[in-house]
Amino acid sequence: MKTADLLNKLIELAYSHAAATLLAQKRRELLPTWLLINAEGQAKIMATPWRDNREKRMAELFIKLQMAAQGTVAYSFVTEAWVAQTPPDWRPGQPRTFPEPRNDPARREVVIALACTADAQRMRSWAIHRNHLEQIAGLEEDKSFPTTECSFESWMCDLLKK
Repeated sequence: MKTADLLNKLIELAYSHAAATLLAQKRRELLPTWLLINAEGQAKIMATPWRDNREKRMAELFIKLQMAAQGTVAYSFVTEAWVAQTPPDWRPGQPRTFPEPRNDPARREVVIALACTADAQRMRSWAIHRNHLEQIAGLEEDKSFPTTECSFESWMCDLLKK
């Protein structure tokens, strides 16, 4: 399978998982979930919930160990997130002079899916729509994120890079 086809399939699987969890099963949240694929095509699915940056760092270390032990050559990751617009003149690596998305009153709630190999990556996102009872009622593709690469700097995009 070509890398681009593999990444697209991993994104499709991530979306299917999110839709099944949030829409079909009507769960209140989507745990951060990984699908790891090794060179033999064997898959391993794992959730790594976290509450804060310390637990997120522990999840990063745990997933790196799991990838090394399994010989992961491709993976996908799907989670709920808040996103917000950054100032137009801000670039990654510069100091943040604006609120984190979780503290931004104009934030949006989305599902983000990443699919990565050592050399390529894909990313897609879907806006979460809620009904009048604040229940998740739908997911709509969010075109504000590019689909050919991770549009943000994150350890989640770089786990297989040497």
